[in-house]
Amino acid sequence: MQRQIAAMENAPTNWHLLSVTFDPAHDTPEVLKAYGSAYQYDPEHWSFLTGPKDKIAELARLCDFKFDPDNGLFNHNFRTLIIDRSNHLQMVFPTSGDISKSIVQELVKAAGGTNHIPESARSDVRPESAK
Repeated sequence: MQRQIAAMENAPTNWHLLSVTFDPAHDTPEVLKAYGSAYQYDPEHWSFLTGPKDKIAELARLCDFKFDPDNGLFNHNFRTLIIDRSNHLQMVFPTSGDISKSIVQELVKAAGGTNHIPESARSDVRPESAK
């Protein structure tokens, strides 16, 4: 998504990806930084957060994100929330898979740049909540 937006002509600059771990015992700030580096993240537009387990659990509950440890692995559902520039929830993507073009479309709309979505960034994939 980061690369798709960066490649867009007249792309908005007021967007940010926020990835929150649900395994703070393993995902230390150093581990998260290494993960971001592996994906060549731009720290101006993508942050990786950890925190106290109870606060992460509360955030997960509020976002309807479910996770359960299972023999050292985690079973979990998927949530991508798009917050617009007015701090309102615009969209929840409750599915996984290759939905990056759909997420990019929503990020551009959330940033207020709805007129600059090139054909290459458009997708016919819609999240379950939009069907």
